[in-house]
Parts: sequence; structure tokens; C-alpha cells
Amino acid sequence: YYVTDENQTKELKYTVEYYKNGVKVEADTQVVTKNVQVLEPNTLTVDKTQINTTDKYKGYSFSHTNPQTIPTIIENNGFIQVYYVVNSYNYTIKHVEKGNESNVLYVENGNANYQDKITVNSKTFTGFTYDSKDKEEIVIDTENNTATVYYTRNKYNYTVEHYLENFEGNFELKDIDTYSEIPFGTKITYSEKEYNGYTYDESKTEEPGYVKADNIVVRLYYTLGENNVIVRYVVKVDDNYIPFAKFAYDEEGKLIANFEGVNLKDANIVGKIGTSFETELRIVKEYALIGIYYGNILVDTNIPKLEGTTITDTIGFETKEYTYVYESPKGSDIPVPPQTGSEYTIYANYLLLIAIVYLLKKYYNEIKAK
Repeated sequence: YYVTDENQTKELKYTVEYYKNGVKVEADTQVVTKNVQVLEPNTLTVDKTQINTTDKYKGYSFSHTNPQTIPTIIENNGFIQVYYVVNSYNYTIKHVEKGNESNVLYVENGNANYQDKITVNSKTFTGFTYDSKDKEEIVIDTENNTATVYYTRNKYNYTVEHYLENFEGNFELKDIDTYSEIPFGTKITYSEKEYNGYTYDESKTEEPGYVKADNIVVRLYYTLGENNVIVRYVVKVDDNYIPFAKFAYDEEGKLIANFEGVNLKDANIVGKIGTSFETELRIVKEYALIGIYYGNILVDTNIPKLEGTTITDTIGFETKEYTYVYESPKGSDIPVPPQTGSEYTIYANYLLLIAIVYLLKKYYNEIKAK
């Protein structure tokens, strides 16, 4: 067709070829009837609306035509190539805990061309094991390009070891508690034990926090506590044992001994278990030490007698008791009260009085015998 300089209605026939990413996919012949006018010598601008360039192919967008102008002299059908380029779309792969999808371990984001295939691969996460996935690959579409990979939480064992302090100040393993099949990320818990004579020392425990691997060991330490040793001081009057801190009466209620004010009350030695101690020998004038007994002779007169005048031992887990036993002076019907310090003068006068009474009785008995 020849186009004049004047506006004319012409029927223009073209063969349109369509290309996706440079590859020809189809062609058709279009006839365009319209008023045409020469805009430039021997050319017409391509009317894109007539060749349907909009959204022709899903996932592709119009790029351009070739030529961009149409010759006004058409021979053997003119050709117009219409080019489309592929679109790209975002995709997402979520890695989540199975049964607890709100716990997202990782999100993998990407961008790929329409109809591309993205392989869905599992990943490695501490404390989790791959379980399954909802698809093997994502075929990129115009929307909903997502996949989910599921992981199960690992379960581990951990132990709690209990260490007791020995007398040398070192710690020795006593007990082991095992906690099995505990899910990864669980807070580690444990219970302290009770050991006679020991106190749990929280400051020595390293807090492990959470289960994060297999065979975690928590070590709890128990230090030796304190205890006491009781040392008693008593006087033996005939077959009776009387604390120095008390009055003593015979069966008729008559006062036979008064030890009030004498500094021989029970001693209470307090210290850390395992600590050495030595009992104190206390001197009581005119009173003879019979011996030291292991135990409380006021309760049990059959306790064993020990050698020596002092005992060196260690504070034990159970309270130990020792009894110092003294004997009252002989030669008097009444036990002589113990005398110490400034009271010795009174004590001497008391002895003199006893001697006089003894001589008078002796003299009276001799006269009576004659």
C-alpha cells in the first residue's frame, strides 16, 4: 500500500511474531484498518494496542517491538516482532519446629524467574533433627511461592553429681542423679540432697542454664557443717555422780554437797566437723580425778573409761560427750565442797573443824570402850 500525504483510511496487514526471552513462540496475521498519516517520510508508528501487547503471557511482560516504525510501503506482508521478557518473583522457605510452627528456626528468602524450579533443602540446626518438608521444590509462579521444612527437637540426657567435702578440705563424689530424654532448650533443674553434717554450698555450683547438648554434668558441692562436743565435769559421791554445778542431797533430803559457784560447768566445744579439739583438764583442790569417760556418765554409768587426763579427738557428725569424774576427799562423812582461789582460807578452816570433830569422836569412842 502507498500512503499519501493526506489522511486516508487504509487496511494495513502485518504478520506479528511473538518472542519470549528471545525465542519465537507464535505468529499471527493482523489486519489494521485506520486512518493513517505520514508522520515521517515513508513510516508509520506501530500502534501497540492493535497487536495486543498487554498481559499476553502469564509470567512475562512486554518489552518492545521490532521495528518500532512500520514502512508505509508494505511488500509481501510486513513483519513485526513483539518481545516479552520473563518476570521474576520472590519465594520463601521456612524452617520450623514440627508441632510448634511459631518457632521459626530460619527463613530463606530469594528471587527467581517465572517457572524456575527451586530445590527445597533441609539445613542443620543445633538441637534439632530434620523431619520432613511439604514439597521437594518450588516451581516459581506469580504468587504463593512458599515451602516449609519441619524439624523435631532433640532430647538429651544430663547428670547431677553430688560431692561431699572430706576432712582434708577436698571434695569426693557421693551420688549421681540421671535425667533422661530432656528436650533441647529445656531449663536444667536439679534437687539438692540432704546429708547429715553437710550444708549445700550454692556458690560452688556452676549454673549450666539450658539443655544444649548430650551428657551435660552439673556438679553440686556440700561443705562440712558444724557440730559440738560436750565435756561434763562431775563428782562421785559414793555410787552417785553429781554435777559440780548443783546441790546434792542424801535420801533423807539432807544436804551433802554444795558445788554452787564452782567454775566446772559443762563445756561445749563448737567447730567444723573434722576439726581437732582437746578436752580441758580442770584442777579442783583436794579433789582427785578418777578418770575420763566416753559418754555421759550421768545417764549411763557403764560407759568406757579412757586413758590420760585429756582427750584429743575430732568433731564428728554426731555429738560426742566426755565426762571428767572427780572423787570427794576421804575421811569425812560429808563431801568437802571444792575450793578455789580466795575461798581456800575458808576451806582450810573447814578442814580444821572437820579434824576437831573427827578427834572428838575418836576420843569419845575410846572413853566409851573403856
